[in-house]
Amino acid sequence: MRALFCILKLRVYRLSRIERIITSHQLAQFELEPDILQQLDNEDSIWFGYDKQEVTLSVHPDVALYFKQRKLFPEQVILTESAAGELLISCQIRHQKQLHPLVRYWIPYLKIIEPVHLQQELDAGLQGYLTSSQCK
Repeated sequence: MRALFCILKLRVYRLSRIERIITSHQLAQFELEPDILQQLDNEDSIWFGYDKQEVTLSVHPDVALYFKQRKLFPEQVILTESAAGELLISCQIRHQKQLHPLVRYWIPYLKIIEPVHLQQELDAGLQGYLTSSQCK
């Protein structure tokens, strides 16, 4: 007898994108999976299956108040505040799409310090946008 292993990967879908629904008059029986329920309880985002990554950002003094008033990034923690009012914050992300839109919103007041490749990806994306918009 062969053992059958089922690897379950949670996915997120937008209900508004469902186009056709097929209904049945049969009653469906679903068994709750404790591991999946635990994973859903532990998540605060839609990025299932990705490892958390710590990100460090610098926040310009002109907008530091907003970051001190409330957490604007996932699991945001203020690491230091300079005498001039600049903040160094950390956050935990599972995917760069959790980070880049927020950083773009706060340009020019935010900069990704670590990991460096996330700032480089952001810079490349912005440079690509500027280059493509100049060609039109």
